[in-house]
Amino acid sequence: SSISVPAKSEASFVCGLPLALEIVVGGKKKGASLITLPLRNLSKTWFGTPLAGEPCYSASTNAVRDHLELSPNKYRALCPVRVSNRSKENLPVDRICIHVEHLQLYEGKDYLWSNGVSVVKESESETSRVTYESGPPDVEPTAELVTEPRVVPPSNSVFLKTFNQLRSALAE
Repeated sequence: SSISVPAKSEASFVCGLPLALEIVVGGKKKGASLITLPLRNLSKTWFGTPLAGEPCYSASTNAVRDHLELSPNKYRALCPVRVSNRSKENLPVDRICIHVEHLQLYEGKDYLWSNGVSVVKESESETSRVTYESGPPDVEPTAELVTEPRVVPPSNSVFLKTFNQLRSALAE
């Protein structure tokens, strides 16, 4: 289902991300990764416009306002997402691209968590600014770190086409 974030407002939600199992020999720090296996089959898809997009994996998820609406599941991590729409137009959100290689994994009391993702949309013509927060989510601050991100973001925030903009490109 698509949601719309009204102009000059923000929405926070939690989405479930499927996990992958990585088999490493020789230890985490200096070991060699043999294979990474997704714990759920994901569809390959294209995200963005035909000229400015990227290949992605697609996973349907129920984005909920409160994590307690989701039952604990050892095959997924919950990711807190905050979308700030600072533009003058409503922001439809039907798909969002989260680069999971930038996420940390935490073990909480009942749930697995990732660090939070903050997405800011300044204006209709600009790309969104994505920030991968550090540390466990605010809702479970004592969660224990399980693994660092596979790839550290190049800076504190990354400018990306985060929302599906195919409709706007086809309308032009």
